Amino acid sequence: MIGEPALLDGDRGAAAIFARTALEIFELPFAAYVSLTEEEPEIALKVQIALSRVLGARLRGADALTWELDS
Repeated sequence: MIGEPALLDGDRGAAAIFARTALEIFELPFAAYVSLTEEEPEIALKVQIALSRVLGARLRGADALTWELDS
């Protein structure tokens, strides 16, 4: 998952990626996500849970790195 903070707050994403091989991507703009929450709330909730898991894991990793650097 790339650029998920922009999906949560509608701000411009800061992520950039480069692929070494061909790939398929799925883009979900903020406005489309807002519509999804209204039209398909169960699907939007699943997206929200997935985002929360990714962001939680990244935050735990950042916390661990901070502790390591402070030691």
